[in-house]
Parts: sequence; structure tokens; C-alpha cells
Amino acid sequence: MKKIILALCLPLLLASFSLQAEGHKHKHHQDGGKNSHGMAMKHANPLPNLMRVVMKHGDELYLNKQQRVALKQWREANSEPMHKLVMQVIKAEKALHQAALADASMQQLQDLMDKVLGLRLQVAKGKISCRENMRSILDQQQWQRVVQIYQRMMESPMS
Repeated sequence: MKKIILALCLPLLLASFSLQAEGHKHKHHQDGGKNSHGMAMKHANPLPNLMRVVMKHGDELYLNKQQRVALKQWREANSEPMHKLVMQVIKAEKALHQAALADASMQQLQDLMDKVLGLRLQVAKGKISCRENMRSILDQQQWQRVVQIYQRMMESPMS
């Protein structure tokens, strides 16, 4: 049953990846690549990028020195590995897309899709860990402010 569902959904999923990739190329070209990491992160996982909020709006959160140090340490330890993971997602999606257009078997496509989903799961787990770490560092009022700023940023991407 799982294979039948995958076989039915795979073409739609690949078409979606193709459209998203074209949109990313277009956006990357428009902004000179400045926002490509953010676009890649959003593409690889729909969870909010809350560290971006804290780094950009830290003064509005009234972070103390201990909080700033703890958040900076987390970011320094996790930013590069997360970026590499997101790039792996994009690379695996491209391989899946190309394989679907080539003469790949259903099993090969399923294996590639499993790889994409596994990488996406790793990204999600990393972002969830980041959120939990952030909640343990910030007080309730600061956390609520992060959420408010994030929501404002999503309403007006130029924030």
C-alpha cells in the first residue's frame, strides 16, 4: 500500500520540487543571492527560523549577557552543520528530480525520496532543538516577544 501511495504521489511531489526550484532560482537572481540561505532553509523545512529573529532583534528582547553568550554559543555550534544539511536536502532533491526524468526505476526513486525525507527530518529535529534551547534561555516575556517579532516579519518580509 505504501508503495502504491508513493507511486501516485511521487510525480506530484517532483513537480512541486521543480516549481519551487524555479522560484528559488528566480528569487536568487532578483536579490543577487543575498537571501538564498534563508530561502533554502525555508524550502528544506517549514519550521520558523527563530534564531534569525533573536540575532536581528536582540536589543528588543533585552537579553542579558549570559543569554547573549548562550545563544551565540548555540548558533556557532549549530549554524554551519544546519546549513550543510540544508544544502544536502537541495542536492538530494535535485538528484531525485533528475532521476525521475532519467531512466530510474521505481525502487531507485523511492530510495532517493527516502533520502530526501530523512534529511528533511534531520533539519526539522535541529530546528526543534534550537527552539527548545531558545525557550530554556529566554524568559516567558522574551519568548512571547520573539514570537511577536517573527509573526511581524512574516507579515512584512522587509523587517
